[in-house]
Amino acid sequence: MLITAHRGAQNPAVENTLDAFLKAVELGPDQIEFDVRRSKDGVLAVIHNNNLAGVKIQESDFAQLKNLAESQGFHVPTLEETLRLLAGKNFLEIELKETGYEQQVLDTVLKFFRPKDFRIISFNQASLKTIRKINFNIELGLVIGRSNFEDYKKLALAVLRRGKDYDVLNLHYRWWRCGLVNLLPFRSKKVFLWAVDDESTAKKIMRDEKIAGFSTNRLAAMLTLKKTL
Repeated sequence: MLITAHRGAQNPAVENTLDAFLKAVELGPDQIEFDVRRSKDGVLAVIHNNNLAGVKIQESDFAQLKNLAESQGFHVPTLEETLRLLAGKNFLEIELKETGYEQQVLDTVLKFFRPKDFRIISFNQASLKTIRKINFNIELGLVIGRSNFEDYKKLALAVLRRGKDYDVLNLHYRWWRCGLVNLLPFRSKKVFLWAVDDESTAKKIMRDEKIAGFSTNRLAAMLTLKKTL
């Protein structure tokens, strides 16, 4: 069972920061996940939300975003900063939040990591298709949420089409909780879960051989739990 540090090791560190990634490396997860967006001036930034203090990432220069973050007491790292920090330390799961900068991300990541040392994931299947065309050797993961019709539609299509454009399904853990994973008609895809922060739920997932791993915001607790099983 692979344990992924979701946006690094948070609390007290701010998510998706170099401090959070350093703390994660110290704790020793199997994978570290983070998000990538692109600023107006073309800088790849590691940040989850599409805005910072009400300012949209894609409509702002990186210098402005950096100043906004520092006024709130944290640093927004660039993708390159993050890769330099983590090179040779952990397998990475890199989530693209929008389409349009896939080539730039791949060019940057491949300067520091071999294809076997990272995975690109996204809610946007178009991004995964683009990356597959650019480099067939990159492992790709389709992320599926749990909250709206599009999520249900995406999962249905994933099942029917058997996912030629990705290798891994990243499902919100509630799909597992309702038993849907047992109904998936194919076993060629690895299944990961996300948003697993409850220890009793995590214990059950760790005993499920159909699940390859999960991401968590409570890294230390989950690594400790894993050692007890």
